[in-house]
Amino acid sequence: MRSRDPVFPGGHLLAWIKPLLSAARPAFWPQAWRARPLPERLSLLVSGLLVVFLLCLALCWLHLTRLSIHEEVQAARRVSQQWLQAIALRSASNPGTELLGIVRDAGRIRANAITVYAAAAAAPRYVSPASAYKAGRDAPAWFAAWLTPDIAPLTIRHGDLRIVLEADSSRAILDAWDDLLLFGSWAGGLLIILFFAVRFALRCALRPLHGLRLALLQTGEGNFAIRLPALADPELEKLALAFNQMADSLTAAVKKNVQLESERQRIALVESALQAERVDMARELHDELAQGITAVRALAAAIVQRINQDSAVKMMATRIVSVTQGLQEEVRVILLRLRSELPGSLPDSIATYVEAWQDCHGGVAIKLDVALATTTFPAPVARVCLRLVKEALTNVIRHSAADSVVISLVSVGGRLGISVADNGEGREAGIPPQPGSGLGLAGLRERVALLGGEIDFGKHQPGGWLVRAWLPLSAQSGTA
Repeated sequence: MRSRDPVFPGGHLLAWIKPLLSAARPAFWPQAWRARPLPERLSLLVSGLLVVFLLCLALCWLHLTRLSIHEEVQAARRVSQQWLQAIALRSASNPGTELLGIVRDAGRIRANAITVYAAAAAAPRYVSPASAYKAGRDAPAWFAAWLTPDIAPLTIRHGDLRIVLEADSSRAILDAWDDLLLFGSWAGGLLIILFFAVRFALRCALRPLHGLRLALLQTGEGNFAIRLPALADPELEKLALAFNQMADSLTAAVKKNVQLESERQRIALVESALQAERVDMARELHDELAQGITAVRALAAAIVQRINQDSAVKMMATRIVSVTQGLQEEVRVILLRLRSELPGSLPDSIATYVEAWQDCHGGVAIKLDVALATTTFPAPVARVCLRLVKEALTNVIRHSAADSVVISLVSVGGRLGISVADNGEGREAGIPPQPGSGLGLAGLRERVALLGGEIDFGKHQPGGWLVRAWLPLSAQSGTA
């Protein structure tokens, strides 16, 4: 009878390993895996890959072992069958007694168990003894189930005897089990050695990272003088070089900050000395120039009061009073500037100047349009704005026939915008300009540039002249 082909035992092995993997799954969850040290994770990874490789080898070995056992049992079956048939031909005269005696003398045939039955009896007349090879030991039942070949018993009839040959591969399976235990013990020992060897090697290789971590901690605490030594590993050497370059950059930045702080202190001392000098100059101007202008104004006012009739002298005296009043306001602004102060908020300062300007130059309507979140600005910015208004209104008198002026103040995005627009015809219309230096707008451009601002001026639609500037509110310079 033809036996069935052997079956690859991988399915049985996977069914046996699956419960173990399910039990070990919590140890490989992402949280638990990330919590393990890096050398241990890499060691487990290498060991796991080697285990998978060894399992593949074991599956191949089991498959080949099953084929080998199958072929061995088949060969022993054919030899036993030919031997029994040859004996049956020789014992043709007394088939039962002679054949049974020869079988009893032979005892047991390798990989086969012989059982002899009488033709009419159910109980066997002879059963071959158990093998003496590794007597008393058997492979586990689950392992034997993987490797036992599926070979049907062979029955040979001779006279009134029925001889049954049954495949017995238990000894070959036991040899395979012993070989597997030996292989597994060696493989397990090598895996343990490999695990700890890889772990030790990784710890040695990554030991310089501990120094890098300490260096980073000290750098974070402000110690920029620490440097890493040269490392043997090329990749770690790159990290050390990058860290040293970072430390050099930080050290240079700290030195630069110290220098800047020293410069700020020196600038503060210079500013303090300049401020003291300005205050002294302000006192001198107040005591000498302001008092003189006040005296001239008082004398001119006395002349106006004593001359009743309209005359050229009275008109000149009135003019002197008006001019000295403007000079007093100018001196007052200069004194406040020397003391780094302005009279009130910026809109109020502009409104005060516009009111005094209209008293001297009537016939021009001035509108002040203010859209500010705050009215307090850095003194340099406020001084430049006030100077722009003065220069623009001066140009209105000198170069334009305007009768309307709009002054706008607006703050947008950290910048202050100021513009002065008139409806005059401009210099190109043939208006004869009044005499002046002609450098007012150029000086104004320089003042704005010192604060990091922008200024533009020229004709605008529908007509007239426009002076507009944008000044950063962070400007703190005292030179504008």
